[in-house]
Amino acid sequence: MNRCYFCSSELEEPLTTFVYAEDDIVWIIRQVPTYVCRQCGEKEYSQTTTHQILSLLQHPPNRAAVRHVQAYAWLSQTPPSTFNSSPVLVA
Repeated sequence: MNRCYFCSSELEEPLTTFVYAEDDIVWIIRQVPTYVCRQCGEKEYSQTTTHQILSLLQHPPNRAAVRHVQAYAWLSQTPPSTFNSSPVLVA
């Protein structure tokens, strides 16, 4: 059984969503094999999975496989738990 690098708890092996942002581009890769700590929630990826993610980011698939979606930026400087109005989102 694999153990968490940080807390030594057991790792589960679910499929998760990988999110990576660089400049104005956000990559979302679904169904990624991941090791997730049962105690602290830390995510780890195998060497093979990491190489596949890096390859995908460096050499994106054909345009038909890429979906373009609208992204929004959070403009409020106040933490969400303390603001009294609706959040402002900008496209």
